[in-house]
Amino acid sequence: MEEREKDIMFKYWHELVRECDIKKLFPKMIELKTMTWEDINNNFCTDDQLHNNRLFFFHLQEKHRGFKILLGALRESGQKNMAELLSPKPTGCISFVKPMYDMVDEVPKSPVVKSFNDMDISFISSNQPKPINTLPSERFFDTVERNGKINFYSTRSKKRGQVLILNNYKFYNETEYPTRTGGKVDQKNLIDLFTQLNFNITEHIDKTAEEMKLHITNFARYSKEKVSDICFVIIMSHGTEMGGDTVVCGKDGIKISSRWIEEQFNNENCALFRCKPKVLLYQVCRGNDLDYNKGYTQTDSATSSIELTDNYHMPYSMRTVEDMLIGYSTLIGYKAHRDPNLGTWYIDILCRIFSEYSRDTHVQDLLILVDQYMKHRMSENCSVQTSESSNKGFGRCYLHPGIYEENGILKKF
Repeated sequence: MEEREKDIMFKYWHELVRECDIKKLFPKMIELKTMTWEDINNNFCTDDQLHNNRLFFFHLQEKHRGFKILLGALRESGQKNMAELLSPKPTGCISFVKPMYDMVDEVPKSPVVKSFNDMDISFISSNQPKPINTLPSERFFDTVERNGKINFYSTRSKKRGQVLILNNYKFYNETEYPTRTGGKVDQKNLIDLFTQLNFNITEHIDKTAEEMKLHITNFARYSKEKVSDICFVIIMSHGTEMGGDTVVCGKDGIKISSRWIEEQFNNENCALFRCKPKVLLYQVCRGNDLDYNKGYTQTDSATSSIELTDNYHMPYSMRTVEDMLIGYSTLIGYKAHRDPNLGTWYIDILCRIFSEYSRDTHVQDLLILVDQYMKHRMSENCSVQTSESSNKGFGRCYLHPGIYEENGILKKF
């Protein structure tokens, strides 16, 4: 389908999704071999008819002559008014009025996949979350042969990682900070994912800013029992941007700077994960804007022989900030989308990508895949989202789900 034809569809997107009876179009799609009954049954026959319609029209956009076929099918199925709407006589320009939103994050009816061809991953075809099933690695990828001159971490021990999950979805001031409906779905998905990744999980729900700080500093504090290959910190809450910095809200509305959070895990403050991969993920809004589809108007970590304690002094050559990868659900200045049934777009996609691709893909590339998949989602208001990541001296980190090394032998968990 040509870009100008896609533009027309986006212009009347609301009418198409709400008013068109796609079931009447199916026979013509089959007759012209535009779709198969397998396509239809697998993708457009869920209990959520609006979701079916959105997926159908996005799928049609990928087809050659899709727009002309659509117009013909509409006319033959008795939906001539819709066909005329999509092919009106010139009447001048109609300006697009951006919808007004007063919520802290955007909550669409359900996510929309914009393409069926770009990603080799199962698409959402219902309004219920799909279970997390992490595929295991068959071999180790933290080798010179695999990575060449690129720095990588050794991630083969049985104590694979520690993850801290802070999730606020109910707040004292419900007017200013509405309940983050769908936040519990994110929590379950993350617990399932990191359990299958063989991480030790520390989780806290609905905490004040002061309580969040306490849990962060406790998690970063050294203890021999917590020594592991990898560190993840995942924070989900309301948030915004202040002075160029992302801030996270406690349930009391008091804000914590992301810079302060990251400082707790630098080499000076965090002996526990010094010289080890640290991944910090923020599922928060970073402003009040929504992004709209433009067609219509996101060292080796082997344990050191030195005893690492909180009193250990950094070698002169060690940098204060390194081995850190930061992931943000959205760009600075923008809101993030949250689905009441499926959770936030970012965490939902992240869990799917990690569960399917972490068996042979390093973490930074996993975050790139998250954003590649994110660009194929759109709310029914045509708002979209771009995720972002920041590499601060971070090498290649493989999660190696399902396997570990003992005495030089690969073993399964």
